[in-house]
Amino acid sequence: PKRPGFPGGPGSPNSPDQGGPEFARGPGRTVFPGGPRVPGLPRGSGSPCFSGRPRGPHAFPLPPYLQNVTETAKQEYFLIVTNNSLTLVEQKAKIQLWGRKNKIEDEVENFNANMAKLRKEIEKNVTELIQKLPDAFKKISVITDNEKQTRLQLFEAIKNLTAEEPKVTQL
Repeated sequence: PKRPGFPGGPGSPNSPDQGGPEFARGPGRTVFPGGPRVPGLPRGSGSPCFSGRPRGPHAFPLPPYLQNVTETAKQEYFLIVTNNSLTLVEQKAKIQLWGRKNKIEDEVENFNANMAKLRKEIEKNVTELIQKLPDAFKKISVITDNEKQTRLQLFEAIKNLTAEEPKVTQL
Protein backbone atom coordinates (compact mmCIF):
# COMPACT_ATOMS: atom_id res chain seq x y z
CA PRO A 1 0.00 0.00 0.00
CA LYS A 2 1.16 3.51 -0.78
CA ARG A 3 1.54 5.58 2.36
CA PRO A 4 1.16 9.37 2.52
CA GLY A 5 4.49 11.21 2.62
CA PHE A 6 6.46 8.32 1.12
CA PRO A 7 7.78 8.42 -2.45
CA GLY A 8 4.89 7.69 -4.74
CA GLY A 9 2.41 7.82 -1.87
CA PRO A 10 -0.67 10.06 -2.00
CA GLY A 11 0.24 13.70 -1.54
CA SER A 12 3.98 13.25 -1.98
CA PRO A 13 5.56 15.54 -4.58
CA ASN A 14 6.58 12.53 -6.64
CA SER A 15 3.23 10.79 -6.63
CA PRO A 16 1.24 10.52 -9.84
CA ASP A 17 -1.67 12.38 -8.20
CA GLN A 18 0.69 15.37 -7.71
CA GLY A 19 2.04 15.28 -11.26
CA GLY A 20 5.08 13.17 -10.44
CA PRO A 21 6.19 10.07 -12.33
CA GLU A 22 5.12 6.55 -11.51
CA PHE A 23 8.18 4.78 -10.10
CA ALA A 24 9.23 1.16 -10.46
CA ARG A 25 8.22 -0.86 -7.41
CA GLY A 26 9.73 -3.75 -5.53
CA PRO A 27 12.34 -4.38 -2.84
CA GLY A 28 15.28 -2.11 -3.52
CA ARG A 29 13.78 -1.09 -6.86
CA THR A 30 12.03 2.18 -6.12
CA VAL A 31 13.48 4.51 -8.71
CA PHE A 32 14.19 8.06 -7.68
CA PRO A 33 15.31 10.83 -9.99
CA GLY A 34 18.99 10.23 -10.74
CA GLY A 35 18.83 6.46 -10.73
CA PRO A 36 17.46 3.50 -8.83
CA ARG A 37 17.60 3.26 -5.05
CA VAL A 38 20.39 0.85 -4.25
CA PRO A 39 20.74 -0.26 -0.62
CA GLY A 40 23.97 1.06 0.87
CA LEU A 41 24.36 3.86 -1.67
CA PRO A 42 23.14 7.44 -1.31
CA ARG A 43 19.75 8.21 -2.85
CA GLY A 44 20.05 9.02 -6.54
CA SER A 45 23.51 7.49 -6.86
CA GLY A 46 22.16 4.72 -9.04
CA SER A 47 24.11 1.55 -9.48
CA PRO A 48 27.21 0.69 -11.50
CA CYS A 49 25.08 -0.62 -14.35
CA PHE A 50 22.30 1.98 -14.32
CA SER A 51 23.03 5.60 -13.63
CA GLY A 52 19.61 6.91 -14.61
CA ARG A 53 20.96 8.18 -17.95
CA PRO A 54 19.85 6.80 -21.28
CA ARG A 55 22.04 4.06 -22.68
CA GLY A 56 23.70 4.18 -26.07
CA PRO A 57 25.69 6.90 -27.78
CA HIS A 58 25.94 10.15 -25.88
CA ALA A 59 24.20 13.12 -27.41
CA PHE A 60 26.23 16.15 -28.35
CA PRO A 61 25.77 19.18 -26.10
CA LEU A 62 23.34 21.79 -27.30
CA PRO A 63 25.03 24.43 -29.42
CA PRO A 64 25.64 27.67 -27.50
CA TYR A 65 24.07 29.71 -30.29
CA LEU A 66 20.64 28.44 -29.20
CA GLN A 67 20.90 30.78 -26.20
CA ASN A 68 20.69 33.76 -28.57
CA VAL A 69 17.47 32.90 -30.41
CA THR A 70 13.74 33.04 -29.71
CA GLU A 71 11.69 30.08 -28.53
CA THR A 72 10.15 29.84 -32.01
CA ALA A 73 13.62 29.67 -33.56
CA LYS A 74 14.59 26.93 -31.08
CA GLN A 75 11.50 24.94 -32.07
CA GLU A 76 12.42 25.32 -35.75
CA TYR A 77 15.96 24.15 -34.96
CA PHE A 78 14.74 21.06 -33.12
CA LEU A 79 12.40 20.21 -36.01
CA ILE A 80 15.48 20.18 -38.26
CA VAL A 81 17.73 18.09 -36.01
CA THR A 82 15.02 15.57 -35.13
CA ASN A 83 13.99 15.00 -38.76
CA ASN A 84 15.30 11.47 -39.30
CA SER A 85 14.62 11.57 -43.04
CA LEU A 86 17.34 14.19 -43.65
CA THR A 87 20.87 13.15 -44.53
CA LEU A 88 23.62 14.79 -42.48
CA VAL A 89 24.50 17.04 -45.44
CA GLU A 90 20.86 18.12 -45.80
CA GLN A 91 20.59 18.71 -42.06
CA LYS A 92 23.74 20.84 -42.04
CA ALA A 93 22.47 22.90 -44.99
CA LYS A 94 19.09 23.47 -43.31
CA ILE A 95 20.82 24.55 -40.08
CA GLN A 96 22.97 27.01 -42.06
CA LEU A 97 19.82 28.47 -43.68
CA TRP A 98 18.15 28.57 -40.27
CA GLY A 99 21.19 30.42 -38.87
CA ARG A 100 21.09 32.95 -41.72
CA LYS A 101 17.34 33.48 -41.14
CA ASN A 102 17.94 34.06 -37.41
CA LYS A 103 21.00 36.30 -37.99
CA ILE A 104 23.43 33.97 -36.20
CA GLU A 105 25.13 32.52 -39.27
CA ASP A 106 28.64 33.33 -37.94
CA GLU A 107 27.92 31.58 -34.63
CA VAL A 108 26.67 28.49 -36.46
CA GLU A 109 29.79 28.45 -38.67
CA ASN A 110 32.09 28.88 -35.64
CA PHE A 111 30.35 26.04 -33.84
CA ASN A 112 30.66 23.76 -36.89
CA ALA A 113 34.36 24.63 -37.23
CA ASN A 114 34.96 23.88 -33.54
CA MET A 115 33.15 20.54 -33.83
CA ALA A 116 35.24 19.60 -36.89
CA LYS A 117 38.42 20.53 -35.00
CA LEU A 118 37.30 18.46 -31.99
CA ARG A 119 36.56 15.47 -34.23
CA LYS A 120 40.06 15.67 -35.79
CA GLU A 121 41.61 15.84 -32.31
CA ILE A 122 39.62 12.81 -31.14
CA GLU A 123 40.64 10.84 -34.25
CA LYS A 124 44.30 11.70 -33.63
CA ASN A 125 44.12 10.74 -29.94
CA VAL A 126 42.32 7.46 -30.63
CA THR A 127 44.81 6.54 -33.36
CA GLU A 128 47.75 7.18 -30.99
CA LEU A 129 46.04 5.20 -28.24
CA ILE A 130 45.38 2.21 -30.51
CA GLN A 131 49.03 2.19 -31.57
CA LYS A 132 50.16 2.07 -27.92
CA LEU A 133 47.77 -0.69 -26.81
CA PRO A 134 49.76 -3.75 -28.00
CA ASP A 135 52.86 -2.62 -26.08
CA ALA A 136 50.80 -1.82 -22.98
CA PHE A 137 49.15 -5.24 -23.16
CA LYS A 138 52.55 -6.96 -23.32
CA LYS A 139 53.77 -4.97 -20.31
CA ILE A 140 50.70 -5.74 -18.18
CA SER A 141 50.90 -9.42 -19.19
CA VAL A 142 54.55 -9.62 -18.05
CA ILE A 143 53.57 -8.05 -14.73
CA THR A 144 50.54 -10.26 -14.09
CA ASP A 145 52.25 -13.47 -15.29
CA ASN A 146 55.08 -13.06 -12.77
CA GLU A 147 54.14 -15.38 -9.91
CA LYS A 148 57.42 -14.77 -8.07
CA GLN A 149 56.17 -11.50 -6.64
CA THR A 150 53.94 -10.64 -3.73
CA ARG A 151 50.53 -9.13 -4.20
CA LEU A 152 51.96 -5.83 -2.95
CA GLN A 153 54.75 -5.98 -5.56
CA LEU A 154 52.16 -6.77 -8.24
CA PHE A 155 50.09 -3.71 -7.32
CA GLU A 156 53.21 -1.54 -7.17
CA ALA A 157 54.29 -2.70 -10.65
CA ILE A 158 50.81 -1.95 -12.03
CA LYS A 159 50.88 1.46 -10.33
CA ASN A 160 54.26 2.21 -11.96
CA LEU A 161 52.96 1.14 -15.37
CA THR A 162 49.92 3.35 -14.89
CA ALA A 163 52.17 6.33 -14.11
CA GLU A 164 54.27 5.55 -17.20
CA GLU A 165 51.31 5.52 -19.62
CA PRO A 166 48.29 7.13 -17.90
CA LYS A 167 46.19 7.58 -21.07
CA VAL A 168 46.59 3.95 -22.10
CA THR A 169 46.09 2.43 -18.67
CA GLN A 170 42.88 4.35 -17.98
CA LEU A 171 41.07 2.08 -20.40
